[in-house]
Amino acid sequence: MTYEKSIWRGEFSQLTFSLEGRKAILVLPHKANETKRWLLKTEYFEAFQDLEYALVCKGYHLAYLENGSRWVRPGDLEAKLRLRDFLVREFGLKEKCVPVGMSCGGLHALKQASRYPQMVSVLCLDAPVVNLLSCPFGMGIGTSVKPSAQQELMAALVLSRSQMLAYRDHPLDHIGEIVAHRIPLLLMCGGKDTSVPFEENGQYLRDAYAQSTVPFMELFMPNRGHHPHGPDTPQAMAQAVEFIAKNDA
Repeated sequence: MTYEKSIWRGEFSQLTFSLEGRKAILVLPHKANETKRWLLKTEYFEAFQDLEYALVCKGYHLAYLENGSRWVRPGDLEAKLRLRDFLVREFGLKEKCVPVGMSCGGLHALKQASRYPQMVSVLCLDAPVVNLLSCPFGMGIGTSVKPSAQQELMAALVLSRSQMLAYRDHPLDHIGEIVAHRIPLLLMCGGKDTSVPFEENGQYLRDAYAQSTVPFMELFMPNRGHHPHGPDTPQAMAQAVEFIAKNDA
């Protein structure tokens, strides 16, 4: 394996490489506090990295694998499973990771957890897409609907708009399975999100976890829109890091 070496956030070693033709990234923590724990940023690697940075400072590795589509093309989930196998074999990382999924990355993270729960220890979701009829199709209260995103999704799934009405592989269709596998969840959402409205997406997760005894933490920011992402105060950041580290068994 050939690695391109660079520096992440001014202080951590980053390895960029190709895995089965997909771009892959691994950020290494400092040796002084290195652990075998790792995060999997499921989409938008460069965006809103403050939470990942805080966890890398705590000894976490940070991984990323390029997707065929932000809307999950066939093969994307299986490729991440093989990335896991590679990182376990080559770097000695844990078999279970913490998927960090914001927006469409939440779509990837939820589907990964339902399809391959054996590789997920804790879910970290930020304004996740849970209901595709809400986002990107806007069949509800959302007002930030982009026709280009709808076309992109239909191309990824090879489905027409009318076929989407009968689609039964939304993340919301698999929340029960995720809860049954007792996967802890950190959920961050904004109350003024018009792209991925909480009431049509994150609310499904809140309700399901409220009816269970699975560890759950919610950071609800009533005045936040879809952006920015991540905890909004130092106290919230500390709480998020503590929740993930505590439940990452």
